Amino acid sequence: MTQYIDKSAVMTEIEKRIRRCSTVNTRSKESDAQYRTKCHTLMSILSFIDTLGVKDVDLEKEIELVKGDYEQVDVA
Repeated sequence: MTQYIDKSAVMTEIEKRIRRCSTVNTRSKESDAQYRTKCHTLMSILSFIDTLGVKDVDLEKEIELVKGDYEQVDVA
């Protein structure tokens, strides 16, 4: 069965990680570069997720459409 994740919850979590990543104080250039790379990667992911569309679906209507494709047999 397909599982769905709330888009706004994912975006909120990524934004939180970007803020945490951008406020870290490092003492070495290597660590600083790693945090900048991580922050840039998170921003790229956030940008990609923001392009995904969210669609409301009438689940009852979809069920009825799918049921029409199958023969229903009453088992007694």
